[in-house]
Amino acid sequence: MLHSFTKKPTHFDIAYAPVHITYRLYGSVPTKQIEYLNKEKGKQIEQLLAAQCHPDHKLPAEELRLQMHYVNRRYEQAIDDYLHKSSSGPFYLSEPGIAEEIIKSWKFLHDQGIIYLYAICVMSNHVHVIVGNANPQEPSPIDRLMQRTKSYTSSVANKLLGRTGKPFWNEKYYDVTVRKGRFMRAMWYVLNNPVKAGLVEFWSDWPHTFVHDDYVGLFAQVSGAGSPAA
Repeated sequence: MLHSFTKKPTHFDIAYAPVHITYRLYGSVPTKQIEYLNKEKGKQIEQLLAAQCHPDHKLPAEELRLQMHYVNRRYEQAIDDYLHKSSSGPFYLSEPGIAEEIIKSWKFLHDQGIIYLYAICVMSNHVHVIVGNANPQEPSPIDRLMQRTKSYTSSVANKLLGRTGKPFWNEKYYDVTVRKGRFMRAMWYVLNNPVKAGLVEFWSDWPHTFVHDDYVGLFAQVSGAGSPAA
């Protein structure tokens, strides 16, 4: 049914294609901003669904799903843009020790053969990571994966910060399957986050970025301005 598009998004398992995951600190986007973005997203969804009631404007099911996907991506991009511009914090991930633990947690999952870690970039208030399934015969549930890494890193980070009884990560996260032919663009997007934020000239200058050895040579010493994602 059409109204099913407005329900809470489903997180699928990591199977054959790489997945781009974005997650952020609790409180990194104010409630009012989230409410505004949710309202705008709701308007766009209502317009798409309303058009389905008119035979002349009705979209095929696959096209409708694609348009809904674009609505969700614009919503996620708006949050990402806000995170880059935010000056109110929190910015706990700028602590080198915390950023290091986040990267280590993903490397551990990679070393255990649970996922294949392509790249990760830890910003001051959010994280971008691209992962694949180490064993396509046994898809990895994203929810379980996120719960595992969030639980570990929040515990370590709160100890380093001397915080108790307070949430560290925002409950929600965003994941999108990297479509065929879009892998390099997705990788550039992740690596160029610090460049986009004006923090460094080259992605490799950012200390809280990791790229798997199999791929790092593809991106060596190329500025954000020259990348496909710029």
